[in-house]
Amino acid sequence: MPVADDDVGVCPYDALFDAASAAAARPLRWDEIDRIDVRPADGIAKVVTDDALEYQVDLHTLDVL
Repeated sequence: MPVADDDVGVCPYDALFDAASAAAARPLRWDEIDRIDVRPADGIAKVVTDDALEYQVDLHTLDVL
């Protein structure tokens, strides 16, 4: 089931953060996030930490790629 809002085409930031945190070696904290780069045309978001770790999250399934 898609999690993106069809009117907007992107997921809530909390959902993107939670997906990245679940895939990380240890749970992430919001203060470790440098940016979330949302690319609706590509169907992904990149969650980038201060340590330059990058988690690519599918906007429709929240799978970390």
